[in-house]
Amino acid sequence: MEDFAARLFGKVSSDDILWGLAQSCISKLGFEDCVVYLYNKTSGVLIQKAAFGPKNPHGHAIKNPLNLPIGHGIVGNVALTGKAEIVNDTSKDARYIPDETVNASEICVPIIYEGELLGVIDSENSKKGYYTSSHLRLLKTLSSLCAAKLTKVTALYQGKIYGSQLDSLIQLIPDFMVVSTPSGKRRFVNKSYCEFMGKMPSEMISENIIESLPAQERATYQKSLQELSPKNPTMTNVQMNMGANNKTQWTLWNETAVFTKDGDIKEILSIGRDINAFRQSQNLRENYIHTLEEILQKTSHQVRQPIAQILGIIEILRTDQVNDLDEMLTYMRKSVSQLDLVTRELNDYIHDNSMI
Repeated sequence: MEDFAARLFGKVSSDDILWGLAQSCISKLGFEDCVVYLYNKTSGVLIQKAAFGPKNPHGHAIKNPLNLPIGHGIVGNVALTGKAEIVNDTSKDARYIPDETVNASEICVPIIYEGELLGVIDSENSKKGYYTSSHLRLLKTLSSLCAAKLTKVTALYQGKIYGSQLDSLIQLIPDFMVVSTPSGKRRFVNKSYCEFMGKMPSEMISENIIESLPAQERATYQKSLQELSPKNPTMTNVQMNMGANNKTQWTLWNETAVFTKDGDIKEILSIGRDINAFRQSQNLRENYIHTLEEILQKTSHQVRQPIAQILGIIEILRTDQVNDLDEMLTYMRKSVSQLDLVTRELNDYIHDNSMI
């Protein structure tokens, strides 16, 4: 029993566990044969997965493997009821279904974990009344050990599948995902963020988030982290980082801290996105406003002066106090020419700046 428990410790698949049970353990009990069934929940069928004796000609091969529906035969009934059975004379049991040979007695024990059927251990013998209560207790113990290990291995396998599927999903998400420590060491970076920064995952993992920030922003970022708490675990910030070829990259991040039981930050999950286009439009807007301000300044100084001169001349003409009309017209022509020149310059200036 201890030897089987030790052997189970290193098993990493259900097949290894079942073959170990049949060949390394039950074969030492002096039984003529043994077949271990695994229950398929989807089909509701018991499948022969491991064997010892006539059903196992060599290696891990099963001769003429059978699939039994729940409720069929002695094995199927034990699976249905969840209760182990010893049949001392199979010729008197209508449920008996012969396999490779017709045998006189049979012992059958379900493999159950927390009320859930996992499989069945079955053994037959050519002698009537061969199996004893001691055999039954031993097989029940083996069944319990096997059930616990099968459940653990299945959970690990499903966990790996789930983890693989989750990782694939994360890699397909267009948003950036980073998991890091409070000190700034990255533990995980998804594909989208690596491609955005133009760097390999290994390169991104080796970088420290805080050290990659501009020097003037590091203190602000660390202060924001210190202000996070279990009641207020989230913060939003804009970061400027240097990507491949020293290209400036702007990103918007929503960061959530995961805390230990003691209230210390364990790690930080960061979800980010590219805001380079937003920053460019913001810069264009600022440039546009600056251009308008310069236009207003030009208008205020260079346009109003010739207009004032023209208005002054008009007032003089209205009073009929004109001593020299030609001189007045010359002033007016000069003012109009100045106004025309300023208008052309403004037009050229607006055109040039609209092309930026």
